[in-house]
Amino acid sequence: MRTDKFPLSGNPDFAKIFALFCELRSMRQSQMDAEVLRLVKYSVLSGKYYLLTNVDGAPAGYVAWADVDEFALSRLVRVGYFPKFYYEWGEGRIRLFTDMLLPAGRVNKWIRPILRKVTDDVSHVAFVRKGEVRVYIRRARRFVKIAANFGHG
Repeated sequence: MRTDKFPLSGNPDFAKIFALFCELRSMRQSQMDAEVLRLVKYSVLSGKYYLLTNVDGAPAGYVAWADVDEFALSRLVRVGYFPKFYYEWGEGRIRLFTDMLLPAGRVNKWIRPILRKVTDDVSHVAFVRKGEVRVYIRRARRFVKIAANFGHG
């Protein structure tokens, strides 16, 4: 078995964090199919996640992403395929949100500060919502939608 495909040494806490994210999803009875697990796994392996905690400091949710190039984003928009390989998670400067599990209740309280924190260093963001790939570009201090494609994801 090749061990260089998944360089666990890149994130020594991989097993602990991945298990925590799976536990959070199961506690919320959120979908946990193979594709969701793969996306979360690659994000954790590459260190592209942000853990949310409640006021007591207990884990309450997370945001996971990949930094992809234009080709990977184009493939997602055209045919609905997320990046397939682990190495694609750090190839570009477009922040593609791969999974998000927000604490229950008052989602709006959480979402804006989180997105500001995890998009501070990028000019483009993308995500899939309700089968639509949405792409945004930073203009001044705000993100503006520049593309959407229905029917994938």
